[in-house]
Amino acid sequence: MPKQILDRARLISSYMTGKERNVVGPSALMIETTVRCNLLCPMCPRTNAGYPNEDMPDDMIYALIKEHAEMGGDHVYLYGLGEPLMDSRIFDLLSYCKSLGIGTVLSSNGSFLNAERRKKLLNAGCDHLLLGLDGATEATYSHYRVGGKYQSVVRNICALAEENAHLNNPIYVVVQFIRM
Repeated sequence: MPKQILDRARLISSYMTGKERNVVGPSALMIETTVRCNLLCPMCPRTNAGYPNEDMPDDMIYALIKEHAEMGGDHVYLYGLGEPLMDSRIFDLLSYCKSLGIGTVLSSNGSFLNAERRKKLLNAGCDHLLLGLDGATEATYSHYRVGGKYQSVVRNICALAEENAHLNNPIYVVVQFIRM
């Protein structure tokens, strides 16, 4: 029986019997690999908050992922308030998670999904990709995604969808709109 299923069974058993010593580690881990972002979205807490434009240190991020895998973690969210595709390590991090048997979720504003990055993303083993478009028209997009280029992002998303379908890749892509 796969480790994750056994862990889930132990968790349910612990809950039902009140024996907390059987509780396994968390199934999900959220890691903000970078706080850098190319946009100044008015609804984002990062905008005008004075966050430093930095990435999480390698020794910390790789240790977190390894420990999460050792604890039986299922998946890692590799994003936060920053744009993960601005982190030059993101494809290595996705591959590292895959090598440890951990599923991955990535969320991007789509600005950096050029041909090279799309290819790397599709080959790195990302399981779920959320793409925040947040505007059905250029006017709405420009209001909520300050600094972004609507037509470019739409082209990037369409190209990714075509390439993903052509490769018959298992990556699950969601184009996200936040109701404002």
